Amino acid sequence: MSKVLSTNRKHTSVRRIPRRGTDLFTLTPPDGEAYYACLLTLTESDADSGARVSAQPSRGALGTQQISVEWWHGIGDRVSYQLEAFTSPVDDPPNAPSPTRLVTGFVPSRHGFHFANAFPSVPDITIPIPLGRVELGDASNGLCGGMVFCALDYFLAKRPIPAMRTPPTTGELFDTIVRRLLNSFNLPLGIVNYIVMMNPDYPDGETRSGRLFTQHGRAWRTIRVEWPVIKAMLDAGTPCPLGLVRIKSRDLSQLGHNHQVLATGYDVNDDLLSLFIYDPNHPDRDDVTLSLSLAAPEEPTSITYSPGDQPVYAFFHVNYKFRTPPVL
Repeated sequence: MSKVLSTNRKHTSVRRIPRRGTDLFTLTPPDGEAYYACLLTLTESDADSGARVSAQPSRGALGTQQISVEWWHGIGDRVSYQLEAFTSPVDDPPNAPSPTRLVTGFVPSRHGFHFANAFPSVPDITIPIPLGRVELGDASNGLCGGMVFCALDYFLAKRPIPAMRTPPTTGELFDTIVRRLLNSFNLPLGIVNYIVMMNPDYPDGETRSGRLFTQHGRAWRTIRVEWPVIKAMLDAGTPCPLGLVRIKSRDLSQLGHNHQVLATGYDVNDDLLSLFIYDPNHPDRDDVTLSLSLAAPEEPTSITYSPGDQPVYAFFHVNYKFRTPPVL
């Protein structure tokens, strides 16, 4: 299996006129391989700009092939995209791994904590935000962000995750997870992502009234803004912490109903994105996924989370900085 094409294109104009055109890309599969699929990722676009694959070879095509990408942008606008193309062996069995699949090496059953996100009660955690202060309750309501950051710390430090299977109640690991929880909110502005995107007035798709509230809806922000950033981090080999918006409410005391997980890899088949997830609520499980269609970011887009214990309305990358984990 090979990635035979990876290129970036950008179209803009110094003249204030709308433009559109077609880019042609030529590729040749290695000996013994055939064309499998391509992946187009928009890295810069707006409502009046975009790109799409207008023609590509059929799966299994042999020899030199061409892919056509149609692009367009509005007045004074621009569009940028990444195009990747993949081949697979001609004698691949039907159950062979997809060549579009990318994993970072983080395996939840090996690199994630072996205990669940179910901690004892500790004093309230108070978070200062631009609009005041938010009480997130206590550790018994969950320390998912701290567990995600701490597990990623151990992974990047190439240290084994602690073997304990019961959540700690005191001690250095417990204190570290609480500190990393606070780090995961990227205070003071990081928590605003949750506040804005959980607001019921924030539209799911593009609407005229929605434009008065925010530039784009939840689907657009998830697909066009967040997915390229998440993909770039995963492509670089680093798992990406995610914030999951799991509630719609103006009540800031409900912030704790949102969630944090770790994206450890992805696959894209046609327009279906699947993210592979480490979820602190489901320890030792390598089958947790987050999936959605990338086809129509202007429309409300459902997000499927497996296991489906709660809805997910949107997700975004969480800024992460490495901290040396404790030696226990």
